[in-house]
Amino acid sequence: MKYFRAGGAALTLLGLLLGAPILLVQLGRWPDWARGWALLLTPDDGSVLAAIVTLIGWVAWAVFAASVAAEVAEVVTAGRVRFTPAFMRVPRALAGVLVAAVVAVLLSRSGPTSPTAPPPAIHSTQQEALLGAPSRPSALAAETDPSLAD
Repeated sequence: MKYFRAGGAALTLLGLLLGAPILLVQLGRWPDWARGWALLLTPDDGSVLAAIVTLIGWVAWAVFAASVAAEVAEVVTAGRVRFTPAFMRVPRALAGVLVAAVVAVLLSRSGPTSPTAPPPAIHSTQQEALLGAPSRPSALAAETDPSLAD
């Protein structure tokens, strides 16, 4: 399941970072700047609104791309580099979730996903055999002073 999430996050990142500019170039409209003031003084045929929407799209894409770059820089430097202006908090949070999902799978081990069993406990007789000394203080005290024996 984690591989599907990471794949979805990677596709979303690629779609936003590569697909958005392609769509903006293909579908975005820029007005005829040669017309100058006449462009703003004549009734709008939709070209000014299309230009404004295209401009907003490019600015949004640039902010998101900068957020992804800042998030990747933070991950690569293990948190030593952190750059988050106030206007980038929301896109940075989205970029952080997407980058973390991809990085988590890239850095995860390929072993089982369930936790492994803890190592077996060593009993006192095994400790005595390994260490050559009794593990209980009472046994140690009984060896040095026979009156303390159980």
